Amino acid sequence: MNTWTVPLPDPALLPHYFLIFLRLSGFFLATPVFGRRTLPVQFKVGFCLLLTLLLVPVQDLPVEPADYPVVTYAFLILQETGIGLLLGFVGQIFVSLTQVAGQIIDVELGLGIGSVLDPQTSTQAPLSGVFLNMGLLLYFLANNGHLHLIRILSQSLRLAPVGAALSWTAIAPLVISQFTSSFSLAVSLSLPMIGASLLVEAFLGILMRSVPQIHAYMIGIPMKTLLGMVVLLGMQPLYGAFSDQVFEQLFAASAQTLQLLGGVA
Repeated sequence: MNTWTVPLPDPALLPHYFLIFLRLSGFFLATPVFGRRTLPVQFKVGFCLLLTLLLVPVQDLPVEPADYPVVTYAFLILQETGIGLLLGFVGQIFVSLTQVAGQIIDVELGLGIGSVLDPQTSTQAPLSGVFLNMGLLLYFLANNGHLHLIRILSQSLRLAPVGAALSWTAIAPLVISQFTSSFSLAVSLSLPMIGASLLVEAFLGILMRSVPQIHAYMIGIPMKTLLGMVVLLGMQPLYGAFSDQVFEQLFAASAQTLQLLGGVA
């Protein structure tokens, strides 16, 4: 029976292995799944080392010992770290859309003044955003999205080889386009809540014209909050399909980023 073994590192190629490790480290630092602050640093470093050994067969290693000039190797260190951070940032753009949508939803619910501490970013996050973000990440893990992220790292070693000259000129317009797509998804996620809020405002306007003695502020905020909670719960059966759309765009954006870096049209 054929068995697959982890290749032992060649001491002559350790500088090349280190560049692969830096790319993985940058990715793990910025990605919203593996880069969470709640994960121990020892786990991240150990996992990066293990993945480096596992992904070595994917990379076309040089036959000769890696002998880089100091200036060239310093540039490659920055380049590989930047590639990892860029791939992680692309994922962060799409996962963070839940925070944008949550901020819009909280304003419509009358909860805009309330927020909780997000341990991932150590900043105040909207209540609805935390709820939606947790659901998105759980759905991501349940559908083996973390394995797809590792597959993206494997593809990056083929499309943008370690140590190769890469093209960074088209990255900025691509990131702007990805940010626009992410913001559009965030607005579409919050549209049901905006529609429900408009209905409440219209109802209160009619009610105030009919019964001027009613204090619209005293009944408007509780009504908007209650209706918003009902709409938010009613959205959950459709949240899986929306998450699939988010992940589809995330993986497509990552592949497009790697193709541009590698100079593939």
